[in-house]
Amino acid sequence: MINKLIFGRKYVLTPLLRKLQKEGRNKRLKEYDDLISQNIESQQILLKLLASGMFDGDIYTQESTRLKNEFDRLQKEKSLISAENREENNLKNNNCNPTGFRRWVKVDKTKVLF
Repeated sequence: MINKLIFGRKYVLTPLLRKLQKEGRNKRLKEYDDLISQNIESQQILLKLLASGMFDGDIYTQESTRLKNEFDRLQKEKSLISAENREENNLKNNNCNPTGFRRWVKVDKTKVLF
């Protein structure tokens, strides 16, 4: 049984792990998109409240700065996750294993790249 797992690791377990990791990253990207859109809505509401004269300019400046900092943080975290997705796709497109090494194996007098 152990030998089957060792042999099948490359063909079964590794692709399954990559798929699960990608799904997790995609879920986090959607969560960040939702948070970013909520932040933008909050900024628009804040601007409308300032225009209607509901509160002071100092409060607007303070809240606007807080929302902008949060927006920048969310954008950075989202870009990091997107970079992980691009890196994973590059590895898959280059037919490289995760460590970046290529290995030739002879199978029935033909070469197969792993």
